[in-house]
Amino acid sequence: MSIYSNKMAKERMPGMVKPLVWDINVLLFNSSWKRILVELVGEYAQTMDINQMSKVFYYRAYFNMGLIGSIFEILGMPRESIEIVLGVKRGTQRKGFRPSIKIMRFLPRLSLFALRRFTFSRGLSRFLGAQRDRLALLRLKDIEEFDIESTLRHIEELIDVNREASYFTINAQMIAGFFNFVLDRYSRIVKVDSRGLNIDHEAERTRDIDPNYYLSLLHEEYLRLPQSVNSKIYEMDIPRLYRSLEGTAFGKAFSDFLAKFGHFSDASSDFSRAQWSEKPDLVLGMIKDYKETRPPEGNAEGSSLFKNPSDMITLRLLYSYASKYIEYSKRMSYVQSYGFSFFRETFLHLGRLLKEGGFLRDEHDIFYLTFEELNILCRSGHMPSYRDSIELRKDEMMKYADLVLPEIIYGETSPVPLTKKNVLTRLVGVAASRGHYEGRVKVVKKVEDFNKVEQGDVLVVPYPHANWAPLFTKIKALISESGGILSHCSILAREYKIPAVVAVSDALELKDNMRVVVDGYSGEIIVVEQASVSPG
Repeated sequence: MSIYSNKMAKERMPGMVKPLVWDINVLLFNSSWKRILVELVGEYAQTMDINQMSKVFYYRAYFNMGLIGSIFEILGMPRESIEIVLGVKRGTQRKGFRPSIKIMRFLPRLSLFALRRFTFSRGLSRFLGAQRDRLALLRLKDIEEFDIESTLRHIEELIDVNREASYFTINAQMIAGFFNFVLDRYSRIVKVDSRGLNIDHEAERTRDIDPNYYLSLLHEEYLRLPQSVNSKIYEMDIPRLYRSLEGTAFGKAFSDFLAKFGHFSDASSDFSRAQWSEKPDLVLGMIKDYKETRPPEGNAEGSSLFKNPSDMITLRLLYSYASKYIEYSKRMSYVQSYGFSFFRETFLHLGRLLKEGGFLRDEHDIFYLTFEELNILCRSGHMPSYRDSIELRKDEMMKYADLVLPEIIYGETSPVPLTKKNVLTRLVGVAASRGHYEGRVKVVKKVEDFNKVEQGDVLVVPYPHANWAPLFTKIKALISESGGILSHCSILAREYKIPAVVAVSDALELKDNMRVVVDGYSGEIIVVEQASVSPG
C-alpha cells in the first residue's frame, strides 16, 4: 500500500504547488532519487515509475514513502520498517531494523555505495565548478529573442542542467546528515556534549553565499545615507528609487546584492513565486530591519571537551567530515536555487508568447498548465479546453487554500478536506478499520439509546461489544473509547467496510449531532462542527 508523507515535501515544496511547478520538480527530483536507489539496490529499483514516487493532494506535495518500504524488503528487512523512516507510531511499538540473510547478496553494492559517499567531495567540488560555468553561459543567452520552438529547446536544456544539480544536492544533504548523526552518537558514547562542537564554525568560508552577511553590510551603508534619502526611501517608486541611489555606496551594494541573491524566493523549487529581484521594496525592508545575531558559542575543535587523545582523533575526523559536507550542502543549495530561477524567466517569456498568440489571458497562467499540456499547446498550436482547465485550477487553489491535511496519507484516496476554521477539536486513537467518513455523531451508552441512531450516523460507544451489532446496518463509522483492533466491533467494522477508531480517550465527551471526520487510516477524529439540534 502507498504511504504518502509530507514531512520532506513541506521543506522541498511548501504550501500549494501549481501543476507546471509540480511536473518540473517530479522530472528533476524524483529522477534523482531513483538514480540513488538504483545505485543502492540495482535493477530492483529500475522499474520504479518516477510519477508514482510522489503525489499531490489538494495541490499539496507528498512523497510516496511506501516505495522505500519495498526497498527495505529487498534488503531483507521487514516492510514495516517504513514506520522508522516516517517517525510514525501507529498504536503499536515501532520495530527496529533487523536485516536478514537476504542482505548478504547486496553487500558488495552497499559497500561500493558507502565508499563512493565517503569520497563524494571530489565529485561535488568538480560539479560545483562546472555548474557555475554552465549557468554563466546560460545567463548570456537573450531569451527575449527566442520564439516558441527555441524556448522549448531552452527549457529542455534547463531540465538537463538542473537534474544533475538535484542529484548532487540530495547527495550532499544526505551525507551531511549522516556524518552529523554519527558525530552526535559518538559524542554521546564518549560523553562529550556535542553542542560544544560548533559544527557550523566554518561560516566564514561560506560568507560569499550568505545573504545575512551582505545584509549586515548593507544595513551599515543604509545608516550612512543622507537623511533626505533615508527618510523617503520607502515612498519612492522603483525607477525613482534607483535614480536616488545611483552613485552612492549603498546603491552599488544594493545592486550587487540583487545580482547575487535576487533569485531567492519564498521557495527555491517553486519558480511560480516572485523572486527578490522583483520585489526590491521587500529587500529594502530586510536591510532597514536587519538585526545582528551572534552564532551560538562553541569550541571549533572542541579539544577541551575530549577525555583522551583517541577520542580527540575520532571526533576531529568525524567533525571535519561533518563540517565539510555542511559547506558542500550549502553551496549546492545555493547553486541549485540559482539554476532553478532560470525556469521562472523562461516560462514567463513563453507565457508572454502564448498570450500574444491568444492562447493565454495572462503570462502567469502558464504555471497552471501541466508540462504535457504546455508541450501539446506549443507544438500543435491548438488550445483544447486548456483555458477552462486553467480557470478551474485557479478556483480550486483558492477553494483549497485553507485546508488542513494530515502529515501521513495511506492509500491513493484523498482525505476528507477540512478547513482550518472548521477544525474545532482533534482526538486520536487506534485505527481499527480503514476509510474516511464525515457525519453526525450519536453517542450510545445503552440499548435505550438505539432509537436515536439514524442512517449515516457516526456511532460513539464506551467500549466495543456485540451489543452494538444491530446498529451496523445504519452507521457509516465507529468510534470507541476503549478496545483494540481485534475487539468484536473492530472486526465487525472491517466486515462492513466502514472506518473505525478505537481506544479514543474522551470519546464520550463528543455530543450528539456534532459533525466529525473519522480517519480510519491515521486513527484521528476531527470535530468540524458543534452539535446542532437534531431534525424532527
